[in-house]
Formats: sequence, structure tokens, C-alpha cells
Amino acid sequence: MLLRNLCFLVEEIMAQVKNQGTLKTPPIFERTFQALVSHGTLSKQTAANVMKLSNHYVAKPDAKSPWTEPEAREALLLYFHPLNQSRVYGVSQRAAQLGFFTGLTKLTEIGAGSGAATIGLLAAHSGFEAIELTDISKEILDLARDIVKHSISEKQTVAVRQSELQSLKLSSSDSPKTLAVFSYVLTEGRAIEKLGHFLKSNPDLEALAIFEPATQEDGRRLQSLRSVLQDHGYSIWAPCPHAEACPLLAESDRDWCHDRTPHFKPDWWDKLESELPIKNASLTVSYLFARKLKPLREPSVRVIGDPLFEKTKVRQMICRGPHREFMSWFPSRLGIKPEDFDLARGDLFKSSLDIFKDPRGADRSREYRLDLPAIQEIQKTNLTNSD
Repeated sequence: MLLRNLCFLVEEIMAQVKNQGTLKTPPIFERTFQALVSHGTLSKQTAANVMKLSNHYVAKPDAKSPWTEPEAREALLLYFHPLNQSRVYGVSQRAAQLGFFTGLTKLTEIGAGSGAATIGLLAAHSGFEAIELTDISKEILDLARDIVKHSISEKQTVAVRQSELQSLKLSSSDSPKTLAVFSYVLTEGRAIEKLGHFLKSNPDLEALAIFEPATQEDGRRLQSLRSVLQDHGYSIWAPCPHAEACPLLAESDRDWCHDRTPHFKPDWWDKLESELPIKNASLTVSYLFARKLKPLREPSVRVIGDPLFEKTKVRQMICRGPHREFMSWFPSRLGIKPEDFDLARGDLFKSSLDIFKDPRGADRSREYRLDLPAIQEIQKTNLTNSD
């Protein structure tokens, strides 16, 4: 069973890779790729520099990024930046489908690095008029400003500010229309304390987007920040389809919420990756989108797991409330092929009590058996396939 599930996951990832040929690279990414190579040139040492920077973060996760070193900046621009802007773009599209960005005109990225999250967000929503990049490193801010400026339209403006998070105060006049962005910043030590202090210092801030590594530790720590945001008057728009407790925290000691997104590769990518032990067929990320504005949403269900094959049964984890739940179905009994009902991690569809009418199992892993009408309703209301 484990081998079959592993094989299915590999097939799913390879299908995503194959489908990337049909995915259109956002025009802003093409402009960004040009800017990246203007600041960093692929060399025989690039792969070694990538591994050095990666090892730095593994060994010293709370240490400052070494942006004063040219080798670290090269690794960031040619390797980590393309990865992170693709991750952010993928999940930001999910937020855009919900109308999350409506009325937001300013984007402020905190701990911006090279501005990868900003580019990913702009690819999903071009309506930001003003962009602000903050970081403690002047070297990386200079780079980020050039990259973002080269990527955006003439009608958009970009400014930079050298500042640490604990002393950062946003413009009170802009805050009601501002999205604050934290990308790979908050899951370091004292995350709850850092976020709480920032929110108290910026009480009028309308919206936040937080992106973190899709690891068990980071993903679970990020989900624990939901309550901090809610205590400050924010509603979670995505990925959570509800405002109740996170079921993966409340009813599991090991599960964590994360999504899988396509990877939009620059033309130098394959050559660089061939020299690395790290391979990225698809990308994963944990994230939260939150606003003071409450979402006007119908009851819905988020798919939060990959399909699991158990003999002739298929099972998949879902999220629609505070309990850990699964859907299951028997393709052969329903007269369909497994690929005829193919939900991806992160898909969102409308909820109906008629779908969840046949519960099985224990409360911490309640399983709802789907019949053919339920499957057809899910396919029809899948927001991801509505474009």
C-alpha cells in the first residue's frame, strides 16, 4: 500500500511537470528572470554557492542571512528566488479566486530579501499601486529594488526601507489598504511574540500574507499563528475554509497543512539543477492569508492531502471545520477510473450536507463515503477548475 501511494505521488508530480509545458509563465516572471541574470551569472561555482547557503540555513536557522557575501547573493538570485516566487504565485492565485486582494493598493514585504514574494504576489494580482521593501540588509535591498523595479509596470512605484521587524511602523494613512508580507521570516524563534508585537505596533493594518517552508515543524508553527491573528481581529481567508480551530493541530500530533504548486523555471534552471543533489519537480509551501475584512464565502471544503490508495479504495484528507476528516470512494464500484476523479492538494469546492451523509470511523479520522452524485457535485463546484 505504501509503495502504491508513493508511486501515485510520483506520477502526480511528474504529471505536473509535464503540464508545465501548457502553463503560461507570467510575463512579470520573464522580466524578473532578465533582472536576475543581470545581477548574477551562472558559473562553475554557482551550485557550490547554493549548497553553502542552504547548509547555512540548516545549521543556523535563526542567524542573519549572509547578504554581504557576493556568493550568497548569487545563490539567492539564481536558485532560491525563482523557487520562492513560484511558490508564492501558486498559492496567491488561490487567494485571488476568493477576492482576497479587493481594495488593497499597497504591498509591503518585510524581510524582503530579493523580493521574490513580492513578484509572486504581483503575478497573481497586478492591482498594487505602491510596493515597499524592507530588510535589515542594505546590500540586499539595493538588489531587490532593482529586480522589482525592472519587473513592474511604469504606473507602479517601489520604495525601500532598511529596518528591523521589531522597530517597523507602517504608514497609518496607508495601512487600511496595505498588505504586509512575511516570506520565510516568522517561523524562526519567538514567532508568536514577533507577530504579536508587529500587530500591536500597526493596529490599522488591513491584511497579511505569510509564507513558510512546508516542513512539519514550520507548517505546524505557522498554523499556531492563526489564533494570534484572530485575537487581533483578523479573519483567515486561505487556506482555511473556516474560522474554527485547526484540525491538524487539535486532533493530530504530526500532520501539517501545506500546498503543492507548479514551478516556473528560468532557462538556466536545468543546467544548474543538474549539478545539485536537490531536485524540485514540484514545489511545496505553507501559507496564511488574513484580513480585517471578513470573507463572504459559502461553506466550502479544502483538500489538504494527496490521494491514498488502500486496496480498491481511495481516501483523501479534507478540511471544512475543527475535525480531522477524510473523503473516500471506490472507483470500481462507481464505474469510474481513479483518474476520472482527480482532486489535487489545495483544491477548494463548495460544501453540501448531502455529500457528507455517510460517516465512518473514529472522530479524529472521520471518513465520509462518496457516491457518484457526490463526486459529480464536487467536480462541478471545484473552484480551482472554474476558470
